[in-house]
Amino acid sequence: MPSSLKATNLTVRIKERILLDNAQFEFESGKIIAILGPSGSGKTTLLRTIAGLHPQTSGRISVNGYDVSLLPPERRPLSMLFQDPALFPERSLEENSLMPFRARAINASDLDSAHAFIGQMIDYFDMKSHQKTLVKNMSGGERQRSAIIRCLVGAHDEQLLLLDEPFKSTLNYGLKQRLMQKIIEWHDSHPGQTIIFVTHSFEEAIYMSDTIAIMFNSKIFLGQPKDIYERPPDISLAEILGAANSCGITDATRTIIGEITGKTPPRGASTWFCRPHMLHESDQGGSFKITKSLYMGKYQALDLVSVADDNFFIKAEVPTSTPYILDSIHRFKINNCPVFYNNDGLLIKD
Repeated sequence: MPSSLKATNLTVRIKERILLDNAQFEFESGKIIAILGPSGSGKTTLLRTIAGLHPQTSGRISVNGYDVSLLPPERRPLSMLFQDPALFPERSLEENSLMPFRARAINASDLDSAHAFIGQMIDYFDMKSHQKTLVKNMSGGERQRSAIIRCLVGAHDEQLLLLDEPFKSTLNYGLKQRLMQKIIEWHDSHPGQTIIFVTHSFEEAIYMSDTIAIMFNSKIFLGQPKDIYERPPDISLAEILGAANSCGITDATRTIIGEITGKTPPRGASTWFCRPHMLHESDQGGSFKITKSLYMGKYQALDLVSVADDNFFIKAEVPTSTPYILDSIHRFKINNCPVFYNNDGLLIKD
């Protein structure tokens, strides 16, 4: 597949701070891409740069092979949802949703078709009862849905859809799940469109995306959700995506790591890594004492300390069906290939 969006030697700054430094990346056409990263890493600024709302310091951005680096925002083939969607509070959901069409100065006959399409979108997002409601009289969750509707109305025939934290904390869990599914269904019905969305939640990213892009230390790392979660290309990315076990490989830890992984650390390895869910009980594993057990609904979160070395701590996520008593001894091993990193923190590939 050709790339929908390609960045070549892209550098982006805010004043003296470099957010991206000579970055090279491609987002495949027709995919959903999640952008993750620590606060302040430049996720929103990257979206704004793609949209032409923030100047790139150097480099080039192309969409489906066309250089858009010098195009103003209104001439770029995209629609964008901002963190602050800036709806018109004195206007209704329907009137707000018409704005993308009015901006194009369409004629009266086309306006009738626009009304029909907007009615379908409002119904699709279960907002029919709020079609005539003024935005100022809506709840936070209703306003967010209204903003998504307006953005998608504008994105109907665009090549890129940019969403900046579309699933806010004003949305309850059930509504957030339904909204994510609605956008996936929208994407399925617009197969040539690429969606790029910013989130702080790995759960949202892994549920929605085909590719995850992590911004960190002025670089951008791309990978499929499972790969980048279980085998991050740089050890510094591990905790950005969730709970992680990592440990330096020394004479004191080498034997314990070997028991957990069933493999001797390879030459050049300086760090071992695994996610808590990768650990399971095994007669062949290393011996650990339970120091904490916490019920998390879908799993139990265990804090463990090695029987052989009371400075070796790891975490495990195990089924709730098995009770674990504090200070009891159990043997744990990982259930897949071990992951090791070199002195530069880079993944040692199998």
